[in-house]
Amino acid sequence: MARSTRRRATDPIVFSVIGGFVAFVVLNVMWFAASVISDTLPHQGDVLAAYPDLFDGDGPNEGLLSSIGASLVNFAIAAVIGAIFGAVLGAASAAHPLLRGAIDPLSSFLRIAAFIGLPHVLLISRGIERSVQVIPPAVAIAATLALAFGRASGPDRSVVAIQGARAAVAFGWGSLMAVELFGARNGLGQAVFRWSNFLRFDAVVATALVAIAIPLVIDSVLRLIGHVLDKN
Repeated sequence: MARSTRRRATDPIVFSVIGGFVAFVVLNVMWFAASVISDTLPHQGDVLAAYPDLFDGDGPNEGLLSSIGASLVNFAIAAVIGAIFGAVLGAASAAHPLLRGAIDPLSSFLRIAAFIGLPHVLLISRGIERSVQVIPPAVAIAATLALAFGRASGPDRSVVAIQGARAAVAFGWGSLMAVELFGARNGLGQAVFRWSNFLRFDAVVATALVAIAIPLVIDSVLRLIGHVLDKN
C-alpha cells in the first residue's frame, strides 16, 4: 500500500520530465525544419554561438546578465505589489458574492489589458517616466491572484493558491516583456528589441530563449510545491 502511494506521488513528476523531454525534441525538430526553409530564422548552432557576444555586452546592449538582473528586479517589485493588492481583492471577493460579481470581471479585463501592455501605453502617452514599467506586471499579478484567491476555500485552498500563483507568473512576466518591448531602458524585452534593430536574429532568439526559460523555471518550482502540498 505504501509503495503504491509513493508511486502515485512520483507519477506527476516522472510524467512532467518525460513530457518536457518529448516537447524539447519536437520543438527542436520543428525549429531546425523552419530554419532550413526560412532565410531569417537562425538554426540552433547560430543561436548558441551568439551567447558569448551576449554575455560580453558586445553590440547595442548591455551584458545578458545585466538584462536578466534588470528584468528579475522589476518582476520581483511587481510581484510584491501585485501580491499585496491581489490578496486584498481576493479576500474581498471571497467575503461576499456581490463583491465577487464586481471584482471578477474587472480583474479579468485588467490582467488581459496589462498582458498586452495597455497601462504602459497610457502612462507613456501622458508623459510619465518610463521607469514605471513595473506597473503593468503588478496589475496583471494582482488581477490574477484576486481571481484565484476569491475562489480559494476549503481543504484545497493552498493548491488553488499555487495554481493562481503559476498563472500570475505567466501573466506578470508576459506583461513585463511586453512593457520592455515598448521602450523600457533595460531588461530582456528591450534587449530583444535592440538586437532586432541590428538584424541580429541569432541574438534575438538567444535572448528570447532566456526570457522564456525564466518563467518556466519559476513555474516548475511552484508546480513542485503544489505537488508537495497536494500529497499532504
